[in-house]
Amino acid sequence: MQTLQNENTSDHEPTIPSPAVVNPNNYNYGQEVISTPNPNNNRISSQFLKDEIVQAIKQEIGQNLKNEILQAKEFLHRVVTKFYNNLDQIYSS
Repeated sequence: MQTLQNENTSDHEPTIPSPAVVNPNNYNYGQEVISTPNPNNNRISSQFLKDEIVQAIKQEIGQNLKNEILQAKEFLHRVVTKFYNNLDQIYSS
């Protein structure tokens, strides 16, 4: 792992790890996996990022469907109310 170190620093000052580009044996079919090492030496995998994106999309779709259902419910409520008001006018005359 390559680290960046200022020439004016001493041995007791922390070094900053640089990002690494990893391409493990073409298993990613042409996609590069970019990982940035952190203090725990963990890497963010492309599968993890994919899962996070899929989860965010599912949540967005779910919220959009919920909003559509609420709008349809409000519309139907207005239509039914108007219908019953019209019936009341017809039969009260």
